[in-house]
Amino acid sequence: GDWQAATIFCRVWQRDLAGEMAKKCKNLPQQATAALMKQAIANRDQGKVGYKQVKCWQLKQMAKRAGAKQLKAAETLCEEIKIARSYQRAEKEAKKQLASDRPYLPYQCGVKKFEEMDKVGTPYAKKMRAKFVALCFKKLGKVIFAKRVPKMKYFCNVRRLYLGIQTLKIQDPELDKWMAKAKAKCEPKKKDKAKGMAASK
Repeated sequence: GDWQAATIFCRVWQRDLAGEMAKKCKNLPQQATAALMKQAIANRDQGKVGYKQVKCWQLKQMAKRAGAKQLKAAETLCEEIKIARSYQRAEKEAKKQLASDRPYLPYQCGVKKFEEMDKVGTPYAKKMRAKFVALCFKKLGKVIFAKRVPKMKYFCNVRRLYLGIQTLKIQDPELDKWMAKAKAKCEPKKKDKAKGMAASK
């Protein structure tokens, strides 16, 4: 139903309500939060995570009125929605890079994104982390290596990808071969390693 309209009604008439209607208004935040959560989860799983499709501000606002437990659950779900949105942007950017003659690892595939997913730590976040690894490194990463490493002469032109694979400890036989080929130019010296780790994000 229209939970926003119902909430406004209950607020405006709260002093005049009694009986069954008063009871409904009292239970409204819990019922509305449960319904909004259910719809947001369905949208998340179907990839319908546009800002008009999932209104996290509305969900969190209602959940805050329902209680601390509901608010925490809503905040976690909204972090998952954020991950889903990031993945869609990563897919779009990866498609462009796969078609490029000089592809690079976009910021949507940076180490920072993985740190954010690890912080959320839910089963959904872990599932999406695996999808990010497959898209960014095992699919796009291999293409970047294949197109750029053979032309690499004087400096590392795949540094972000190289350091990302190192930092995230990604295991893949084909990537391992490319990492070995790129090592001479891309392996940072000890004094530059901390600086390079920050750049990979």
